Amino acid sequence: MTRRLVLLGLTLLVVPALVRGLWFYHGVYWRGSPVATPEYASFTVSLPPLSTAEAPAARSTSRGAHVLIDQSHANNLLAAELEPLLREVSAHGGQVEFLTTGDSGDLATRLAAATALVVAAPNSPFMRDEVARVEAFVGRGGRVLVLTDPTRGAPQYDSFYSASSTPLDDSSAANTLLAPFEITIADDYLYNLNENEGNFRNVLLTRFAASPLTADLGRVAFYAAHSIASPSGLALITADEHTLSSRTDRSGDLAAAVLAANERVLAVGDLSFLSPPYDHVADNARWISNLAGFLLGGEPSRAPADFPYIFSGPVVVEALGELKMSTDLISALSSLQSTLGEAGLALTIAESPEASANRIVLATYADKEELTPFIGGFEIGLPGPGGDPLATGELQLPGWRTMDASAVGLMLVARNGGQTTLTLVGADASAVIELIKALATRDLSMCIGQEGIAACALGPADLASLDFAFASEAVPTLDGALP
Repeated sequence: MTRRLVLLGLTLLVVPALVRGLWFYHGVYWRGSPVATPEYASFTVSLPPLSTAEAPAARSTSRGAHVLIDQSHANNLLAAELEPLLREVSAHGGQVEFLTTGDSGDLATRLAAATALVVAAPNSPFMRDEVARVEAFVGRGGRVLVLTDPTRGAPQYDSFYSASSTPLDDSSAANTLLAPFEITIADDYLYNLNENEGNFRNVLLTRFAASPLTADLGRVAFYAAHSIASPSGLALITADEHTLSSRTDRSGDLAAAVLAANERVLAVGDLSFLSPPYDHVADNARWISNLAGFLLGGEPSRAPADFPYIFSGPVVVEALGELKMSTDLISALSSLQSTLGEAGLALTIAESPEASANRIVLATYADKEELTPFIGGFEIGLPGPGGDPLATGELQLPGWRTMDASAVGLMLVARNGGQTTLTLVGADASAVIELIKALATRDLSMCIGQEGIAACALGPADLASLDFAFASEAVPTLDGALP
């Protein structure tokens, strides 16, 4: 019985297999000819062009350059992504500092020490007072570089618990800062289907306007770039007729970088070209070097309100005339020394400092003859006796009415090459001490002024009654070396 069951089982397994095999069998397959395969030896992968190994032209060091990197506006990038640019800045003597949301001091305060500002991929708008501060910074000669990128937007959620979000492009935030400079960054990206660097959004740009920023450039590669428009600015890098905007699918002199505001504000539509390995594609390395030169070239004029950042090196105090180093004066200078020390600057007292030294000069109106080398460029009429145009006790400032010298102290900032001189002048020693205290505490609420000059109400004087009106905004340059 058991044997029959085994034979029956084998039959049920084998017979169906034989039937299927005979039914589907079509004979033995013989390959008539070999299968054609690609010629792998002749296959090549197109590689992006690399920057030449030649080093960019040497640039003089800029020890006073102070580049501030803004990271306080929800910037969608890591500091390491700016490393090639910041390395160039540091290699030529520039100092780099970051401003983050948690830092003490706002943008306005930190700009006082800066010569250039870099804003990359912001995702929160700039407030009105911040824009005004940046605009004033540019007006004084500072440089601003704004870098955007279509891939650096951030989702904007309706609420903390909401799952729905709206993409927020970094161009919207950047435009809040660039509006006063007549620069607008479009919410788009450039693409080229004819010629690109491996992807239609990786555009190769060869049209450059004449500028130090485009020196020695033949071709740069941008990896997703906004187009930029400016009615008054210079289109620094422009796409060809085959490069289109994703918003309109049209070409037409689309700019990827624009220079405006007397060549002090630069807006670039791409950010990725700064990061390795893209920083060595085409002439990107040279372009980055030129960007560093742009940042190092900023040298904003300084006003007394920018103290202590009007100086970029050690400072020497010099008292003129009959002004004595009294206990009160030394105590006030001690506070001033602490303020300078917080900015990394040393303060010393010298009776005859070197002619090239940064100085804080202390004097009274009576020291008219000794003051002349320090105030020659300000067109100030000092109080004088007898035949002088002004009567004793009167003070004449450029563009202002004659005023009582006993009620007003002066802070004057002048430059001579790389040297900066801050001159404090008052009616007497106590007035000079009041000016020193105001600087040490950075409280100039009783002062009003312009670039290079501030007049401060001392004692019972009413600031509003002084009726200030400014005639010029240029920081004077002292003629020749100081004594």
